[in-house]
Amino acid sequence: MVRRIFTDQLEELVPYSYDASMNVHRPDAAVWPESTEQVSEIVKFANEHKIPVVPRGAGTSLSGGVIPIKGGIIIDLSRMNRILEISIENRYARVQGGVVCDDLNRQLAKHGFTFPPDPASSTVATLGGNVATNAGGIKGAKYGTTRDYVSDFRSFCQAERSCVQAPTR
Repeated sequence: MVRRIFTDQLEELVPYSYDASMNVHRPDAAVWPESTEQVSEIVKFANEHKIPVVPRGAGTSLSGGVIPIKGGIIIDLSRMNRILEISIENRYARVQGGVVCDDLNRQLAKHGFTFPPDPASSTVATLGGNVATNAGGIKGAKYGTTRDYVSDFRSFCQAERSCVQAPTR
């Protein structure tokens, strides 16, 4: 079965017009990529046509960062929800941005480990959202925030001059 990865239908766009903040603005379209290659193609298309893009995880943030203030395309990363690798020996996990925080912690717990940043919405909040907002939750003061636990990430930028180079392991 081929899953649909695009919508411009009003009733499907309404949930993408808000998060847990008080901000509201509807996007023009939403896409659900399942791979980094698809994300790359979407960003390339949007850049060529000067369409703003906003990446989105679960939309649980209080900051309004996932609100498409200028319209454009929401890139919903919820289908990119795979834990690619857990290396206990080397103390790292490779995950996609749509992995839910508690899902990662359930897998880590099997080995006696945890991912300390603990947003109140960890049952639905995604790691991509954690990275975007530097989430820390109630444990942040003691154990640090997300940036203290991220050693590498891949991002897709609409304009090369605005890309941030991430550190690598």
